[in-house]
Amino acid sequence: MIRLFQHLILLSTIVISIKAQSQNAGFSLSMSDSSLFTFSLGDKHYDTPGTMAIIHDLPPGKYKLKVLKRMRLGNSFVDKPSFDNEINLEEGRHTEAVINQYNQLIVTSNSVKSNTKNSNWNNQARTQDLPTTSFEGMEAGQFRALIENLRDIPHERRRYESAKGRISLSTLNSLQLKQVMEEFNDEDFRIRIAIDGYSRVTDPNLFSEVYSALRHPSSIRRVNRQLNRIQN
Repeated sequence: MIRLFQHLILLSTIVISIKAQSQNAGFSLSMSDSSLFTFSLGDKHYDTPGTMAIIHDLPPGKYKLKVLKRMRLGNSFVDKPSFDNEINLEEGRHTEAVINQYNQLIVTSNSVKSNTKNSNWNNQARTQDLPTTSFEGMEAGQFRALIENLRDIPHERRRYESAKGRISLSTLNSLQLKQVMEEFNDEDFRIRIAIDGYSRVTDPNLFSEVYSALRHPSSIRRVNRQLNRIQN
């Protein structure tokens, strides 16, 4: 009888624990153009700039969300207000949202929350509630939109200025940077894109991937010389 009573207590503890976990809410946030941002949610401030924020365990309810988009101005950065309003996080659900170009918060998913954290994000040396960029670089749909936008610009110099601007405010991986370089016929623009993108790639250890987009060994040497100057 005592053993049965202990078993019932243990079972009830497990049920309460599972119920408590299922009542948590989750929240993911990004910008539609993959820009860097900082934000505050309720009374917590997240001041490390990143392109993606994922918070796994939050009490459900209404939160005040303030988002600042980080923009380059000359050689410095400025934080531009992008969103300031309340959001509602539902019990037991993970809300994924994107702030579009009109500073509107668009909920893209509101799924049943899993207690298993996404290892693809956690293995990027991040804590569960700090914004960061994914090792995968720019989200696939956003990257396709970037490439399509570049292809709509007929003049290479204007195309380069557009690419340079997007790269300075975004993050992408080395393979994506290589693909951007390949949208240019002029070798000089390919070299410039490689140099511009070096500080924006999420996998600098794989940066040598971009060299295959350069046509001449002298171009690779030029990129390396410029990067050595920047680093020194």
